[in-house]
Amino acid sequence: MGSNPTSSANQIKSDRRTLRLETTFANLSFICYVDVMIRSRRHLRIVVGIVSVVLLLVGPSAAISAQASTQQIKMSTQCLNAADITDNGNDVWVLCEGVTTTTSNMIEIDVHSGKIVKNQTLSTDIVTPEEIVSNAHYLWIIGQGGEVGQYATPSGTLVRVLTSPDIPLSSTAITATADSLWISDRGEHHIVEISAATGHVIAQGAPDGFAQPLSVVASGHYVWVLDQVQSTSVPEEFNYTLTQLTTSGAVVRRMTLFELSTTTQKSKGILEMPDSLTATPSDVWVNSAQTGAIEVSAATGHVVRQYKSWPTLGTHMGYHLMAVVGAKLLVVSPGPALFELNVNTAKVIGQYGLAGYFFRGGDYAIATDKKYVWAMNANLGQLAEFKLSNGDLLRVYS
Repeated sequence: MGSNPTSSANQIKSDRRTLRLETTFANLSFICYVDVMIRSRRHLRIVVGIVSVVLLLVGPSAAISAQASTQQIKMSTQCLNAADITDNGNDVWVLCEGVTTTTSNMIEIDVHSGKIVKNQTLSTDIVTPEEIVSNAHYLWIIGQGGEVGQYATPSGTLVRVLTSPDIPLSSTAITATADSLWISDRGEHHIVEISAATGHVIAQGAPDGFAQPLSVVASGHYVWVLDQVQSTSVPEEFNYTLTQLTTSGAVVRRMTLFELSTTTQKSKGILEMPDSLTATPSDVWVNSAQTGAIEVSAATGHVVRQYKSWPTLGTHMGYHLMAVVGAKLLVVSPGPALFELNVNTAKVIGQYGLAGYFFRGGDYAIATDKKYVWAMNANLGQLAEFKLSNGDLLRVYS
């Protein structure tokens, strides 16, 4: 496989802390930082130093590798650390840890003008927000403690905050459909469906349950759950499974993607250490920072395509790393910031954002509509807007 299975496994296990000191020299910029990251929805980022050395003749724009026509928009005074991003067709919402250590906020960006139109402080009941999802009418934000805030769009008005016992406190990932919010629960080993209209729990669990859900995504008539299943008889052995549910909660099928033994150092499967999902009504894509990605048919459950020409994602965290629009599979990465693959050929057909724009390491997220793509690097507080049709870098928020 080219990597130690034991060390790979440790990257995925919950409540894992990694202290990493990394120095990057790119585009005449020198950045030194310490990044402390915790997987199971707990990310703590500490940037201890930024020193930029830029030639006077080149100017400061070289540090972000932007095109001459790229619009520069200042966001750092309003967003200390970007945590995630979503869009609902009219606006892009950037989830921020806040400009102080005690407040968190979200920034609304108009997709047509690119202007920041709102900077809204979040409810103090949402502690350290980490993920944001949306449908046509609402935004949902999950906090480190498992609480979920529901906001109306476009007003940004707080509708309700969901906490225990209504939802599990060990929530790990969320996804939204037109009528519901789905929450994966690592502590209780199941999936919870919540009504968008009332905030009430519609259904809990699924046949056979789940072990440690890592990612959940919904599209069309199905909800997909990526799960890490540890052996009850051999603690050092665990599997990664992909479960397909109907939107009523019934299990359609469950597929084993990868099996690993940290004792024997043996592994087998089609996708090493899968970690995130994206879906359309007809297919689901499963990503691995180790070995690429696969596309699975919703109709048959068969793997219809393997993506081996995959960008080097490096050490990162994030729940929204891929997006599909038509025949385009878009992947956010350390640099170039954005890769475009053709879903019919599984080949890379475009790389956008010059090397050095996103520095290796940190948290990434992606959002897209029919015209634009937004790629985010959380640790550096950078958000890039690209034109979907040709990959032109239109705006940089930093």
